[in-house]
Amino acid sequence: MQVELQTVGDVVRRVHFVILEIERGFGFEEVVAAIGSEGVVRVDPTIHEKQKTEQINVEDVAFLERICRNKQAGRQVFLLVGTEKMGEVAQNKFLKLLEEPAENVGFVFLTEDSGNLLETVKSRAQIFRVTRISDKESEELLSEVDAVKKRQIWFLAAGLPGEIKKLAEDGDYFDERKKLIDVAKVLINGSDYDKMKVIQTLKDDRERAVEVVELAIQIMKATTEKDGSVKKLGELNAAHEMLAGNIGVRLALVGCVGC
Repeated sequence: MQVELQTVGDVVRRVHFVILEIERGFGFEEVVAAIGSEGVVRVDPTIHEKQKTEQINVEDVAFLERICRNKQAGRQVFLLVGTEKMGEVAQNKFLKLLEEPAENVGFVFLTEDSGNLLETVKSRAQIFRVTRISDKESEELLSEVDAVKKRQIWFLAAGLPGEIKKLAEDGDYFDERKKLIDVAKVLINGSDYDKMKVIQTLKDDRERAVEVVELAIQIMKATTEKDGSVKKLGELNAAHEMLAGNIGVRLALVGCVGC
């Protein structure tokens, strides 16, 4: 199911357990703001003791369990932000909270990728995809930006409020995204030699490789189809799928050479 940003708060307050999935770049804080703060307990991924990366772990779920034991006068919503970073053990512990639902309590998972969530967790939730904001709303966020930069941001992030704001306000980030577009264009139209050079620079940086391939796909979709464009788009989509499946970056990208 899909839900618009402005109605997210209503959904959260009438559903016991909801998973809200957003596109990368939409912005967690945009959704958090739409939900509101009244009666909301927020949990974010953090670096816990003896861990090296940010996670939502069993300690966080135990924290929620302790709060749930206390009766609340009004409705309370437990908002877990970034649950793509929630481990399997923590998810299994969370299931016990759902099995013994407390009165006037709701749970929300906010994620950019629900692929890591256990089927036993997802089966107990109503899952909504938050839709992009309208062109009018995107335009309003760019009202203070000059015409040239506005066109560039529109191409990169139309409908993604978090990304629009970051591109408009952070000059260094905007310049970095423009550089990535140039790299993406090489994957589309560069010589095989230039493509191999790009692959060499990306082979040890999966996150950046994903961003480049996503931009290349976006560019291809935005242009009029010409000879070979369908094949190129297919190769880029295949590379994106392999990167998502943890295939080696070099192997995933090499299919773009010669297309």
